[in-house]
Formats: sequence, C-alpha cells, structure tokens
Amino acid sequence: GILNAPYTVCFRSEMEEDIDALTRKIEQKVSYPVFVKPANAGSSVGITKVKDRSALYEALRLAFAYDRKVVVEKGIDAIEVECAVIGNEDPVASPLGEIVPANEFYDYEAKYKNAETGLFIPARIDQQVAQKVRETAVQAFRALGCSGLARVDFLIEKTTGKIVLNEPN
Repeated sequence: GILNAPYTVCFRSEMEEDIDALTRKIEQKVSYPVFVKPANAGSSVGITKVKDRSALYEALRLAFAYDRKVVVEKGIDAIEVECAVIGNEDPVASPLGEIVPANEFYDYEAKYKNAETGLFIPARIDQQVAQKVRETAVQAFRALGCSGLARVDFLIEKTTGKIVLNEPN
C-alpha cells in the first residue's frame, strides 16, 4: 500500500540479446525522464537520469557495468527527504532531512564532492506532510522486515504532494 514510482526491471541478458526490444519494453512501462539504476549498488554509483531514447543505451551500459539487474524508474519532480527509523518491534522515526542537490539530481558527485549540496534538518515542508512521511517510513520499515536502523528515502511530488517511497537504506 506504499506508493512508489512506476518502474520496470531489466537484465543484462535482455540488452545483450536485443537492445531495441529492451528499449521498447522500457518505453512501454515508463515515460521519460527516467532514472536507470543498478539494482544492488549504493551511493548513486552507476545511476543516470535519462531524458530521451538517445541517452538510454549509454545509461543502461553504465548501470549493467555494476549489476546484472537494473531498475528503470520514472523520474518525479519532487522534494527529496530522508527519514531514519530505529528499533525492532516498535520502531521510531526521526525528524526528516531535506536534500537539495547541487546537481540535477542527488548523484555521487552531489553527495560526496559538491559542497553546494544542502541538507536541511528538519525538512522545510508542512508538518502534516512530514508526519505522514514519518508514519510511512515506519510502515515501510516494518513491511520490509527491517531491524536496528534504516534510512528511508522519499520523494514528495511537487505538483500533487504525493508521498512516494524512493528506497530504504
């Protein structure tokens, strides 16, 4: 019941067999812009924002250099927030942090190399929305069987205010 961005999963073998068929599969499932992500990487390594078909092949090639499985996800114009959740059977959510990347998105360079990236704690959003994000973070933590500590990342869609789960860490 937690909203996530439209996506499709691709495998390296699909690209090796028929890149045109893979491109059609992706375009039938999600519309541009999309994020092409290695499924099992971290720190935004191998992630590319793709605005049209001409850049898709290179983004897939890069992502498949890190993993045999890739997620292609619809890009959302959103405010990015993160929420720490700590606990086991009765987890608790922290106040939200708001990420303001120096680059077009929160890529590796924006995370670790660009001092212009901003992090605002607490996030500069409506408190009712913040509370809903915190509740959803706990819900995701429980649904995934997490324990100890996790950071759960969300996108708050700018035009609709919808809360979209980005990923747990």
